[in-house]
Amino acid sequence: MKHRHIHTSSRLYKKFSEDTHSLLPACVPLSCLPENLRTENNQLLPFYHLPVICSEYVKNEVEKFSDKYTFYEIDTVQVKGKTEGKKIFFPVSLEEGEPELKTKFGLFETALSAYYSGDWNSARKSFKDCGLEADQVFLERMGRLNAPDGWMGIWTMTTK
Repeated sequence: MKHRHIHTSSRLYKKFSEDTHSLLPACVPLSCLPENLRTENNQLLPFYHLPVICSEYVKNEVEKFSDKYTFYEIDTVQVKGKTEGKKIFFPVSLEEGEPELKTKFGLFETALSAYYSGDWNSARKSFKDCGLEADQVFLERMGRLNAPDGWMGIWTMTTK
C-alpha cells in the first residue's frame, strides 16, 4: 500500500499553534511534549512522519476549551532515564480533516491496541493495512518478532 505524507506540515502547525496559543499560552506544538520529552521533540516529528505531536496534557487541555480537533494516539514512549511512559498524539482539525484519514487512523488505533497488548502478529497486519507513514515505525520495531517477555506496551527510547 502506498503511503502518503499527512497534511502540509507548516499549514497544520500554524493552525494548531494559533488555536492552542490562546488556550495554552506557554505551549506551541513543536514544544508541547512534557518537559522530559521536549529534547526529543525534534527527533520524534520526523520519526513518526507527522507535522505536529502533542502530549496527553495538551490534548486534554485543548479538549476542555475547543471542539475543533480530534486527537489520534500515536504511541507511548519512555524517555531514557525516566520510569514511566508518556502518550503522544496527533491533532487533526475537524474542519480540514480528510474523510479517508479517519479510516486510516481507525485502522492505526486497532493496530496500536494489538501492539500495546503484545499481539504483534495482529498489530503487523493492521499497521500494514492502515496506509500511514507512522505505521513504518512500528513495523520496523516489531520486525518478524513476537513481543518480548514482560512487554508492557511502552517503547523505551535509547537516546536522550
